[in-house]
Amino acid sequence: MFREKEVIAITCSWCKMSYHNKRSCFAMERLEEKCDRGSLRDLIVPPSWLIRLPNSKKRDHKNAAKTQRKKKESNKPNEISAKISFCFCSTGRSSIVKPIDPAIAGPSQPLLVFVNPKSGGNKGSKALHTLCWLLNPRQVFDITAMKGPKYGLEMYRKVVTQLRILICGGDGTVGWVLSTLDQLNWPAYPPMALLPLGTGNDLSRGMGWGGAFSDEPLSQLLQAILHETAVTYLDRWRIDVQPNVDSSTIEGGDDLNDAVQSSLPLTVMNNYFSIGADAHVALQFHHSRSANPQMLNSRFKNRIAYGGLGTIDLFKRSWKDLSDFITIECDGVDLTSKIKEFKFHCILFHNITFYAGGTIPWGSDTSDEFLRPSSCDGKIEVATLYPGCTARRYS
Repeated sequence: MFREKEVIAITCSWCKMSYHNKRSCFAMERLEEKCDRGSLRDLIVPPSWLIRLPNSKKRDHKNAAKTQRKKKESNKPNEISAKISFCFCSTGRSSIVKPIDPAIAGPSQPLLVFVNPKSGGNKGSKALHTLCWLLNPRQVFDITAMKGPKYGLEMYRKVVTQLRILICGGDGTVGWVLSTLDQLNWPAYPPMALLPLGTGNDLSRGMGWGGAFSDEPLSQLLQAILHETAVTYLDRWRIDVQPNVDSSTIEGGDDLNDAVQSSLPLTVMNNYFSIGADAHVALQFHHSRSANPQMLNSRFKNRIAYGGLGTIDLFKRSWKDLSDFITIECDGVDLTSKIKEFKFHCILFHNITFYAGGTIPWGSDTSDEFLRPSSCDGKIEVATLYPGCTARRYS
C-alpha cells in the first residue's frame, strides 16, 4: 500500500500478515523469517512445488497465442480482441508441478480450483480474482480461457492422492470437469467442493453446497472445505442410445438416426435426463443462449427466459403425442400402458434429489412405499409430469 511514494504498510502474499512500516511494528529482520502460509496453509500450493518451464517453451506458447489472436483479428477486423484475464496469465503454461517427496512436509489438502467467470453474472469473475489472492494463482484456473480443465488436471496429476478440487460455476461446469477426468482415466477422482454460480445448481443443492452463492467471504468457504466437510458419493450413469429400427420406414428416418448418433455430445448423466416438454424447452434455451450470450448472462435473466419459453411451449403443445412414441420398463414391469393412459408430457430419469432449480418432483415428504432418493444408492428414480408441474417448474 502506497501513499506519496512512501510505503506505509507491508503484507505477505502468502500468509496475509500485515504490518505498518514502522520500527515499532515491523522490523526488517522479519523478511528473513520463513512464512507458514497462514491459516490456509493446507490448501495453498507452495511455490517450491512448481518448476518454471524454460524460456524457449514459454516463448513458443506465447508465439502460438499471438498467431491465433492475429488470425481471429484478421477474420473479424471490427471486433476488439478480448483481454486475457489475470488468472489466465498467472496460470498459463509457464510452470509444471515437480514430483513431490512425501518425506517433505507440505499442504495436506492442496486445492485445485476451476472458475467459470461467465457464471453468475459478474460473481464468477470476482471469485476468480479473490481466489487468486487467497491461494497460489497457479492453482486457480479460468476454465474458459484455458479451453477446459484438462491442462490444470494434467498439471496437478502428480499430487492426485492428496488433491482436492473446488469448482466455481454451474452444474454444466461440474460436468465439464467430470467428463475431462473420465478422458484422462484418473485412478481415483479427488473429492470436489462446489461454489454454485449457475442458474439451477441442482447438483450443488444435492451435495449440500446450496443453490446460490450468498456473497459470503471466500475465505470462509475455504475454511469450511478444510475443516467442515465430509465426503459423499455421486452415482454417474452411462446412457446407451441406439437407432430406432422402426424409423427406417419413415421418410428420412435413416438420415435422422445417423444425425442423432453423430451429434450426441455426452453419454454420461450426472443429474437427470428427461424426454418431452422440459427437454424441448431446455434445448430451446441452450440455442438462445448460444446465439445471444450477452443477453442471458445472469441467473435472473436465465429464469425469465426459461419461463417465457416454457409458457410458449405449453400453448403450442409440441409434446402432445409423446406417449405414442414411448415404451418404458422399470424393474421388469412394463409401464407403457400407464404412459398412454395418462398422456404424460414429460418422463424424468432422476439421479439426485433436486430438479429444475430446487424442485423436488415427488414432494418434500416420502410415503412408506418409497425410500428417500439418494445420489449414491445405485438407483435411478423415474417420474412422469403433467403440464401443471412443468408450469410451476418454469415459473
